[in-house]
Amino acid sequence: KLWNGYDARSTVDAMQKANLVLAAGTAELGGTDYQVHPRNTLPTVEEIEAIPVAVRDGRPIFIRDVGYVKDDAALQYNIALYGGIMAELFGWRVIFVIFGVIVGAMAYLVWRFSNHHLETLRAAPLRGRKLFKPYLVLLRQRRPRHVIITATIEGFFFFGGSAFIGAFLHHTFGIGYAWVGVMLACFGIGSLIYSNTAKLIVAALGERRMVILGALLMSACYFALALAPSWQFCVPVLIVCGFGFYVMHNTLQTLATELAPDARGTAVSLFAFSLMIGQGAGVALLGTIIDRFGYSAAFSVTATAVALLGWWFQGKLKPATDDPGALSDTG
Repeated sequence: KLWNGYDARSTVDAMQKANLVLAAGTAELGGTDYQVHPRNTLPTVEEIEAIPVAVRDGRPIFIRDVGYVKDDAALQYNIALYGGIMAELFGWRVIFVIFGVIVGAMAYLVWRFSNHHLETLRAAPLRGRKLFKPYLVLLRQRRPRHVIITATIEGFFFFGGSAFIGAFLHHTFGIGYAWVGVMLACFGIGSLIYSNTAKLIVAALGERRMVILGALLMSACYFALALAPSWQFCVPVLIVCGFGFYVMHNTLQTLATELAPDARGTAVSLFAFSLMIGQGAGVALLGTIIDRFGYSAAFSVTATAVALLGWWFQGKLKPATDDPGALSDTG
């Protein structure tokens, strides 16, 4: 329950109604048909807080009246701070024990507080090969395929490379795990800078230029890490890298929610799956490169790949003079 008797379900329903991307047909430009999706998305915390959830005594009740909204984009890198401190004090194995306990507690809470919700099931649940049909239908379309490919490659190189930044700082500059955690939290500072300037950035650049900017910043930062002369040099690099990552990645996330308005869950789940698969494979490959050629070689490969990925994907987006939210139907 939330304040004054308003439950979570009414809040979720209000947010879903305020965060819609609906199909509105096609538009022909230059001999090419483009799908048109009127946007009504929520890019900022303030806009989410301003969603009305009910009316009482003739006065609208907003989300900010019954709770608060927090942007946790940087949560995973803030956790790195505490993980580094615990590794320094108690050893790295303790981190995995604590993580297991926390995940187990979260699973229990989800089970405990969601088992009273009735789930709507299909009349004929998908089984066997039919389970994959919605995803295959999505991938046969050019626009979703471009976004999914980009997410996979981003996960492969960026997350594959970032998995070794902590080890790089420890082995190359000899700093303790606690300081490694503090430095990795600098990535979160960059993401917080983005979250506080996102509204201005989106309005000024549009999605195509955001992809270019984010990719170039990430690429420059990985090259800088490959050539870093000291750990102090890495602090601003990680902040800029966090900012650049969210400039590009949040653009991809937004596009993923707009790929299939009638099957948004399918599109977003495929996006997340592709990102995680890419990350796992990237860690394996870049780890092999590090073993044979060192951190600088692996970071240089990552920097080059991210820059090329951004250049390729921005070519699949319409120019910013058009609707920056739509993907080009060419290529």
